[in-house]
Amino acid sequence: MLALSPATITADTYKTTCSAFVVRCPQHLPAGIINTNIGHRFYGPISEGLETLYGLDSGANVILYTAYSISKFDSIHFQRIKQDKEYQFGYQRSLQILKSPWFATIQLSGLWFQDNAINVFNGLSVIGLSYHFHNAQLNTNFITDFYNQKSGFGSAINYMILDDLDLVVEGYSTTQSNDSALSLGMVYHTFGHRFKFGIHNSTALSLRHLINGTSTKDWGLGFQIHRLLELD
Repeated sequence: MLALSPATITADTYKTTCSAFVVRCPQHLPAGIINTNIGHRFYGPISEGLETLYGLDSGANVILYTAYSISKFDSIHFQRIKQDKEYQFGYQRSLQILKSPWFATIQLSGLWFQDNAINVFNGLSVIGLSYHFHNAQLNTNFITDFYNQKSGFGSAINYMILDDLDLVVEGYSTTQSNDSALSLGMVYHTFGHRFKFGIHNSTALSLRHLINGTSTKDWGLGFQIHRLLELD
């Protein structure tokens, strides 16, 4: 009988995987590992102060995400985002380039969502390039939204402050008149978990929205919790 149990890979192995908020990164987890993620970005701005508990009492955009490692280089994922009632199913492959610190990633996804009460099925692609420093990672994505026929870039820098604590800065280019979507936060590593806490100027959790930027001048709080599991 199949059962879920905590993954038996080391904390050091998990620490070297992707610590970005939404930007796609090479994972390179062993085959059979399930990577789960639940995240919230709260609608209320921090500037509202104690009146709304710094935005925590104003509802949130929510993501539920699960990925399964087919091999060290291949994974499939499913996610649900509250905004636009978006569902996504996709495949990702990432490879090290000639045993160098460079890694290439490609992700292809099908999306189901609502656009002005119309049900839409379309696609999204991500081509990524990452560089792994001794204590940091630079991850860059070129994102194509086939439904809106728009493309944009997203980048994230993860810097290891302590063995179990990372600083993360993430941002997206936009061709719109909006400001770029930005995030700043910390990632705390425990065995089999990653806890991400950040401030964001966009409540979006979907790449197709993030490359459109944000029209708000406010910043809100958010968190994500990742957990590794494996099938017994």
